[in-house]
Amino acid sequence: RTAVDVLQHALALSPGHPDMLFHIALALSRTGGREEAERIRLLLAQSDADLAQRLDQAISCSVSC
Repeated sequence: RTAVDVLQHALALSPGHPDMLFHIALALSRTGGREEAERIRLLLAQSDADLAQRLDQAISCSVSC
């Protein structure tokens, strides 16, 4: 099982949990799922702008840091 699989299972147990969405998006962005990660970031932005901004920074850093 991959990290994304484990995180998606955790999200199924706690649907919509912002921290799970954050970590799933980050894992997706690092494993080729950038479009899905962006969709999740936009979803987070609707409910938690600060968390969405941190996700954006984490994704950017994982690409260029």
